Amino acid sequence: MSLSLTISRRFALLAVLSGIIAVGAVAFSLTRARDAMIAQKRSEIRFLVEAAVTMIEGQRSTRAASEAPEQVKSRLAEMLRSSRFDGGNYIYIFDTKGQMVMHPLLPKLEGQSALGVKDTTGRPIIQEMVDLAKSQRAGFIAYSWKKPGDEIPSEKISYVQAVPEWDWVVAAGLHTSDIQSAFGELLNAVLIVLLPLLLAYMAVAAWLNLSVSRPLRALIQTMSQLAAGHLDAEVKGGSRRDEVGEIARAVDLFRSGLQKRAEADQERMRVEAMSSDEKSRSTQRVVDDVAAIVASAERGDFSARASTRVAEQGLNRLVEGINAINQSVEEATSEFAVAMGAIAQGDLTHRVDGVYSGRFAELQRAINMTTERLQEILGAISSTSQAILLAAREINMGADDLSKRTEEQASSLEETAATTEELAASVKASAQASREAASIADEAMKAAQTGGAIAGKAVDAMARIEDASTKISDIIRVIDDIAFQTNLLALNAAVEAARAGDAGKGFAVVASEVRTLAQRSSSAAKDISALISSSNTEVGEGVKLVRQAGEALEQILSASRKVAATIADISAASGEQANGIDEMSQAVAHLDEMTQQNAALAEQSAASAGSLSNRIGQLNDLVAAFRTEPESARASRDPKPRPVATEPARLRHLAEVAFADKALASRTAAATRRYGPTPAKNVANSRAGNAGWEEF
Repeated sequence: MSLSLTISRRFALLAVLSGIIAVGAVAFSLTRARDAMIAQKRSEIRFLVEAAVTMIEGQRSTRAASEAPEQVKSRLAEMLRSSRFDGGNYIYIFDTKGQMVMHPLLPKLEGQSALGVKDTTGRPIIQEMVDLAKSQRAGFIAYSWKKPGDEIPSEKISYVQAVPEWDWVVAAGLHTSDIQSAFGELLNAVLIVLLPLLLAYMAVAAWLNLSVSRPLRALIQTMSQLAAGHLDAEVKGGSRRDEVGEIARAVDLFRSGLQKRAEADQERMRVEAMSSDEKSRSTQRVVDDVAAIVASAERGDFSARASTRVAEQGLNRLVEGINAINQSVEEATSEFAVAMGAIAQGDLTHRVDGVYSGRFAELQRAINMTTERLQEILGAISSTSQAILLAAREINMGADDLSKRTEEQASSLEETAATTEELAASVKASAQASREAASIADEAMKAAQTGGAIAGKAVDAMARIEDASTKISDIIRVIDDIAFQTNLLALNAAVEAARAGDAGKGFAVVASEVRTLAQRSSSAAKDISALISSSNTEVGEGVKLVRQAGEALEQILSASRKVAATIADISAASGEQANGIDEMSQAVAHLDEMTQQNAALAEQSAASAGSLSNRIGQLNDLVAAFRTEPESARASRDPKPRPVATEPARLRHLAEVAFADKALASRTAAATRRYGPTPAKNVANSRAGNAGWEEF
């Protein structure tokens, strides 16, 4: 917000704040002066009363043995009767029962009770003075009283001090109207001095404001004219010796700089106009050369170059760049053509070794990666063909072994069929038991849900009991506080009864009984509070136990749900097992027929292996036409032929995988029959139509 204020407004704000601070400081000083005046008057009357009491105690202690106390009192009263201070103020004496002993202005009140004397507001001031003397022995008291000769009451301050040996109370007072008058005179004097100073300060601030804001406004107007292009605008205030003058001189320098820059711009435009014709001719020559280069590049000829003898430096760099582009393209395409020719001739060892960047680097990587990939593929094909040739031989040998295993498989099928029937009966019984267990688990889950709901209600009930116990504890604390206050009141009553003497003995007995009852009430409240605290503890433990029971029931309910779901899964799985075993029995019946077919397939596999060996030989001849490694590496390589095994382990692995695939296919066919049954004979016939290793 302060950044949006103008300088003149900031000067005005500073002047106003300074005036407010000055007025506040003067007001604070005047208030402190008034308080000091009142404190001084209070000290004066206190000193006078204490001096009178000191004189009374001195006369009392040094009186002659033959002089009676009443004579001493009378003599002292007469001595103080004529005492005056501060323009007519006086000292007066009354006893602790409120009877006036000595009053200089109202001697008719002497010997009478003054407890009924009240100030203009109705306050019993003598009674309050007596109470103050009894409780504190000495102190100040302020009240409203008419000053002699005035119609309007004013504030009066009195100081009282007790003389316990004679049951006297010595008092003196003065009106504060004199202080108010003195304070008013001081205030008038301060205002007479302060107001002219404030007016002079405001005038100086206004003059300073105008001396700064007016030149700044003129400079702002000048800057606006310069911004609009009027460079001949007059800059005022340059002769000043202050900061405003420095700003004006800086603006004048800025204006001079703008004028010089405008003249330089005009000269530059003139020079540029003179050299524009020469630049046009150079540009036309460059355009013609570039057009010729582009035409050659379109025909596939990148050997053309442009002349670099151009006057314009920018066009010279352009021509050099075009020549560099043609040279780079020519070198790259030449090397790429050589590499592709080597690939066409079957040489996969040639690589593009030049250093290129950008698209040329991508093309270089693509050609090299293509060559390497072809080299890897042909090498893999060569290795694979050798492996396939060896595998064909192993397949031929494994066909004989397969025939023997087929005979052993047929003998074990009968035992498998009998075992399958027994397993089917056992699985059906297990499925029935699973369904019964699922029903029992469902009933247990419902019972757990009911127990959880009951536990929740118990938790809510215990919470309500806990809240009620808390409220009872609050009530007991209130009763305890009441008993404490009653005890204090009884104690105060006993103190007042003791002050009253014999007249308050009966009241003291009652106060003692009330105090006893209050103590008994407090003790009973503490006992009840202890019982409630114990009950709250037990209730809290009960709430924890009930909550733990609820959590346990929730866990039981969750476990029951899991058990029910698991039993349902077991029941469904048992049913599926029963169906699967029935289908297994049908599959075993067809397995014998399929075993006979496997023997025929073994003979076919031997014939296929011979044909495969011939094809692989032809493939090796084709791969040999490509050179995938240097001649030196090929000559030094010594391949080691794989030994031919009579019972290869890899053939066993293939047979195991084939049988596993057969088991998976049987389960799939069983599922198909379960949703859409078909005769078993059709399945066997469909298998017979597939001549391959999948029959295993």
